[in-house]
Amino acid sequence: MIVLIVEDEKNVTQVWKEFLEEIGEVRVAYDPEEGLRLMAQPPYPEVVLLDLSFPTSRADQTLSLYLPRFRAINPEATIVIITGNTEDAIMQLSKQLGADFFGKKPENSSSQSALLRAIKEGATALATNQPSYTQPLRVLELLNSYLHKNQPVL
Repeated sequence: MIVLIVEDEKNVTQVWKEFLEEIGEVRVAYDPEEGLRLMAQPPYPEVVLLDLSFPTSRADQTLSLYLPRFRAINPEATIVIITGNTEDAIMQLSKQLGADFFGKKPENSSSQSALLRAIKEGATALATNQPSYTQPLRVLELLNSYLHKNQPVL
């Protein structure tokens, strides 16, 4: 299992990376361009955790410019938007452009732990080909319990 984290906050990235390394390779990019380069390196990541706000682009720009390009590299990847920007327009644009899930970035360690556990369990299920996780959109089904508590799910 390969997970790609595209997030500019290094302290957040480090925690996520350490937690998710238990399930396989974790690639880290601190901006969307770097994320695209890492996404294009075979074997392709199966899960992408994508923040939207970067010093070089606003959330709507990140979605419009980068989300379709991530999807084009690996149409089967599960793309999870995790961001502090939870405006309705951003959520709708995420859905239109092909994000599988949209969630609010955790604001405390308890929420962050719940999110990472859900991602880890979903990704592990995919890697072991458990029958209940055969469709890409169901890979991170466990995210729903976290995301429903924090933000609507696409």
